[in-house]
Amino acid sequence: MYLVYGNHGEAPTQLEDILGHVSRGLQLAGFDPRLAQEPVAGERNVVIECFDATFASKLARAARVPGTRIACIATEFVTDGTFNDFGPEASRRSVSRELIDSVSTATYRSLFPLLRKRAPKLIRMGRKIRQLSEGGVHNLTQYALGGYWRTRFEHFQEISKLLCAIWCVSEHQVAAYRSEFRETAVRLLPFLPLGSPGRPPTADGPQPDVDFLFTGTETPYRRRALETLRGLGFSVVVGNSLWPASIYRHFVSRSKVSLHIRQHERWPYPSNIRYHRLLEEGALTVAERSEYGCVQDRYVVSVDPSELVEACVREVRRGDHKQRGYAAQLRYYADLSGKERFSSLVRESFDT
Repeated sequence: MYLVYGNHGEAPTQLEDILGHVSRGLQLAGFDPRLAQEPVAGERNVVIECFDATFASKLARAARVPGTRIACIATEFVTDGTFNDFGPEASRRSVSRELIDSVSTATYRSLFPLLRKRAPKLIRMGRKIRQLSEGGVHNLTQYALGGYWRTRFEHFQEISKLLCAIWCVSEHQVAAYRSEFRETAVRLLPFLPLGSPGRPPTADGPQPDVDFLFTGTETPYRRRALETLRGLGFSVVVGNSLWPASIYRHFVSRSKVSLHIRQHERWPYPSNIRYHRLLEEGALTVAERSEYGCVQDRYVVSVDPSELVEACVREVRRGDHKQRGYAAQLRYYADLSGKERFSSLVRESFDT
C-alpha cells in the first residue's frame, strides 16, 4: 500500500503528523505502507486532499489500470459547495477580497508545477499581496481566501468518483461529505492512540523554559490572544505547519502549556489532530471550547473562549506542567485505541 504525497510538494513536512499516524495504523493493521511521490497504478493508494488539475489527471490515469484503488484523506470541512466557509472572515465581500481571491487562486494553481519555472510569476503575485497588505488588508491567511478554497473543492469534486473511499479526519465532517459525494464511501479516519504512552517525566529532567506554545496558522484572531499573553510578560513561541517533527517535539518538550485557539471567532470545530498530537507528546494543553466537541476534549483543559487568557495564566502558574500532561496522556491511552478501528477502515475501504 502506498501513501502518496507528491501533490503537496517534494518534501511536505506539513504532512508528517498525518502520514506518520496513518503509516503506524496501517502497520498495525498488517500492511507494509510505503511512500510514493506519484500514484502507483495497479496498487492500493492513500492520498491526502489538495489537488490541481495536473495531479487530478495523474490519479485518473492510475485509476484506469485494473487493480488500482485510491482512498483520499479529507482534511477540510465541506460548507455549501466549497471548503471552510464559516464567516465572517471567509464570507466578507469587498473589492480587496475579490482581488485577494484572484491572486490566491492563481497562486494555488501555479504552486504545484515546478516552482523554478514559475518564479517570475510568483514574484509578481507576492508584490500584489504586499501591496494589498500595505493598503490595509491584513487578513491574508488561507482561511480568508474564498477563491483558494473554491478551487480546492472543485478539484476534489473532479476526482471524487475515482475514489474507493473518502477518509474524514473529524467525525463532524462525515455527514456533509456523505451528502455531497453520494457515489463514494465516506468513513472516519481514527485519530486515536496507537501503541503505548511515552516515558514519565522525571524531577531531575530538563525543565520547560517556554510558557506557551502554539503551532498553526497565525490568523488575526489567534494573534490577538497570543499578543495578549506576551503583553502580560509570558514567553510565547509560535510554530507553523512546516516545522519538521524534530523541531515540533523539541518545543513541545520545552513548553509548560500548549495551546489550541480557533481559526476565528465563528470557527465551530475543534482540531482533533492537534489535540491528538499534543496528547501523544504528553503536553499539557489549554484549548478554546468549540461549538462542537470531540473525544479528545476530556483530556485537555477546555475553556470558554472568553476565559482563554485567564485559564492560560492560571494553568501556567499552577506548575507541575509535565506531570499533569503525562497524566492526561496515560488516561488518553488507557481509554481509547485506534488499532481495531484502523483494521476495519482498511478492510471496508479496499476490500468491498
